[in-house]
Amino acid sequence: MPLFASVSATVLALAAQWLISATNLSGLQLPEMHPEYSSSDVLRVLSPLSPARRDWYTRFQLVDLLLIAGITSAMVAIDRWSLDRMRSGGAAGFIVLLPLAYAAFDLAEDIALVVLVHLSGGPGEGLSATASALTRLKFLLLAGALVVTTIAGIKALTAR
Repeated sequence: MPLFASVSATVLALAAQWLISATNLSGLQLPEMHPEYSSSDVLRVLSPLSPARRDWYTRFQLVDLLLIAGITSAMVAIDRWSLDRMRSGGAAGFIVLLPLAYAAFDLAEDIALVVLVHLSGGPGEGLSATASALTRLKFLLLAGALVVTTIAGIKALTAR
């Protein structure tokens, strides 16, 4: 049941993000959708946004919280089920920390981007570089968590 709720939250969040992006952010190349972008790229994309588009971008990021929660809870549920089925504990139990690390870095990235999009005055060069680094780490952690969760799930399904 928790996996169903996680998948439902993920699908709902993806649909909401698509709707926001298609209707209110059309044409905007969202920096956090690409694993590699520079601080100048994020400033070039976010700085010229109108106040209304800044608000919609913030809403997009708020919906991303549901997406992060859905993806993370699904991976944690699969990891825990896999560990229980394989009767693994100890060091193997730490695999559930990888999705949580992904979630923490994705959340930090979202906060940095929302602050950056609403930053008045200075260009936010340091914060945009931080957001860029957080995005790279987010993608690395997500890829690692997906690989580990997939391997653990397959091993659990084939365990006797």
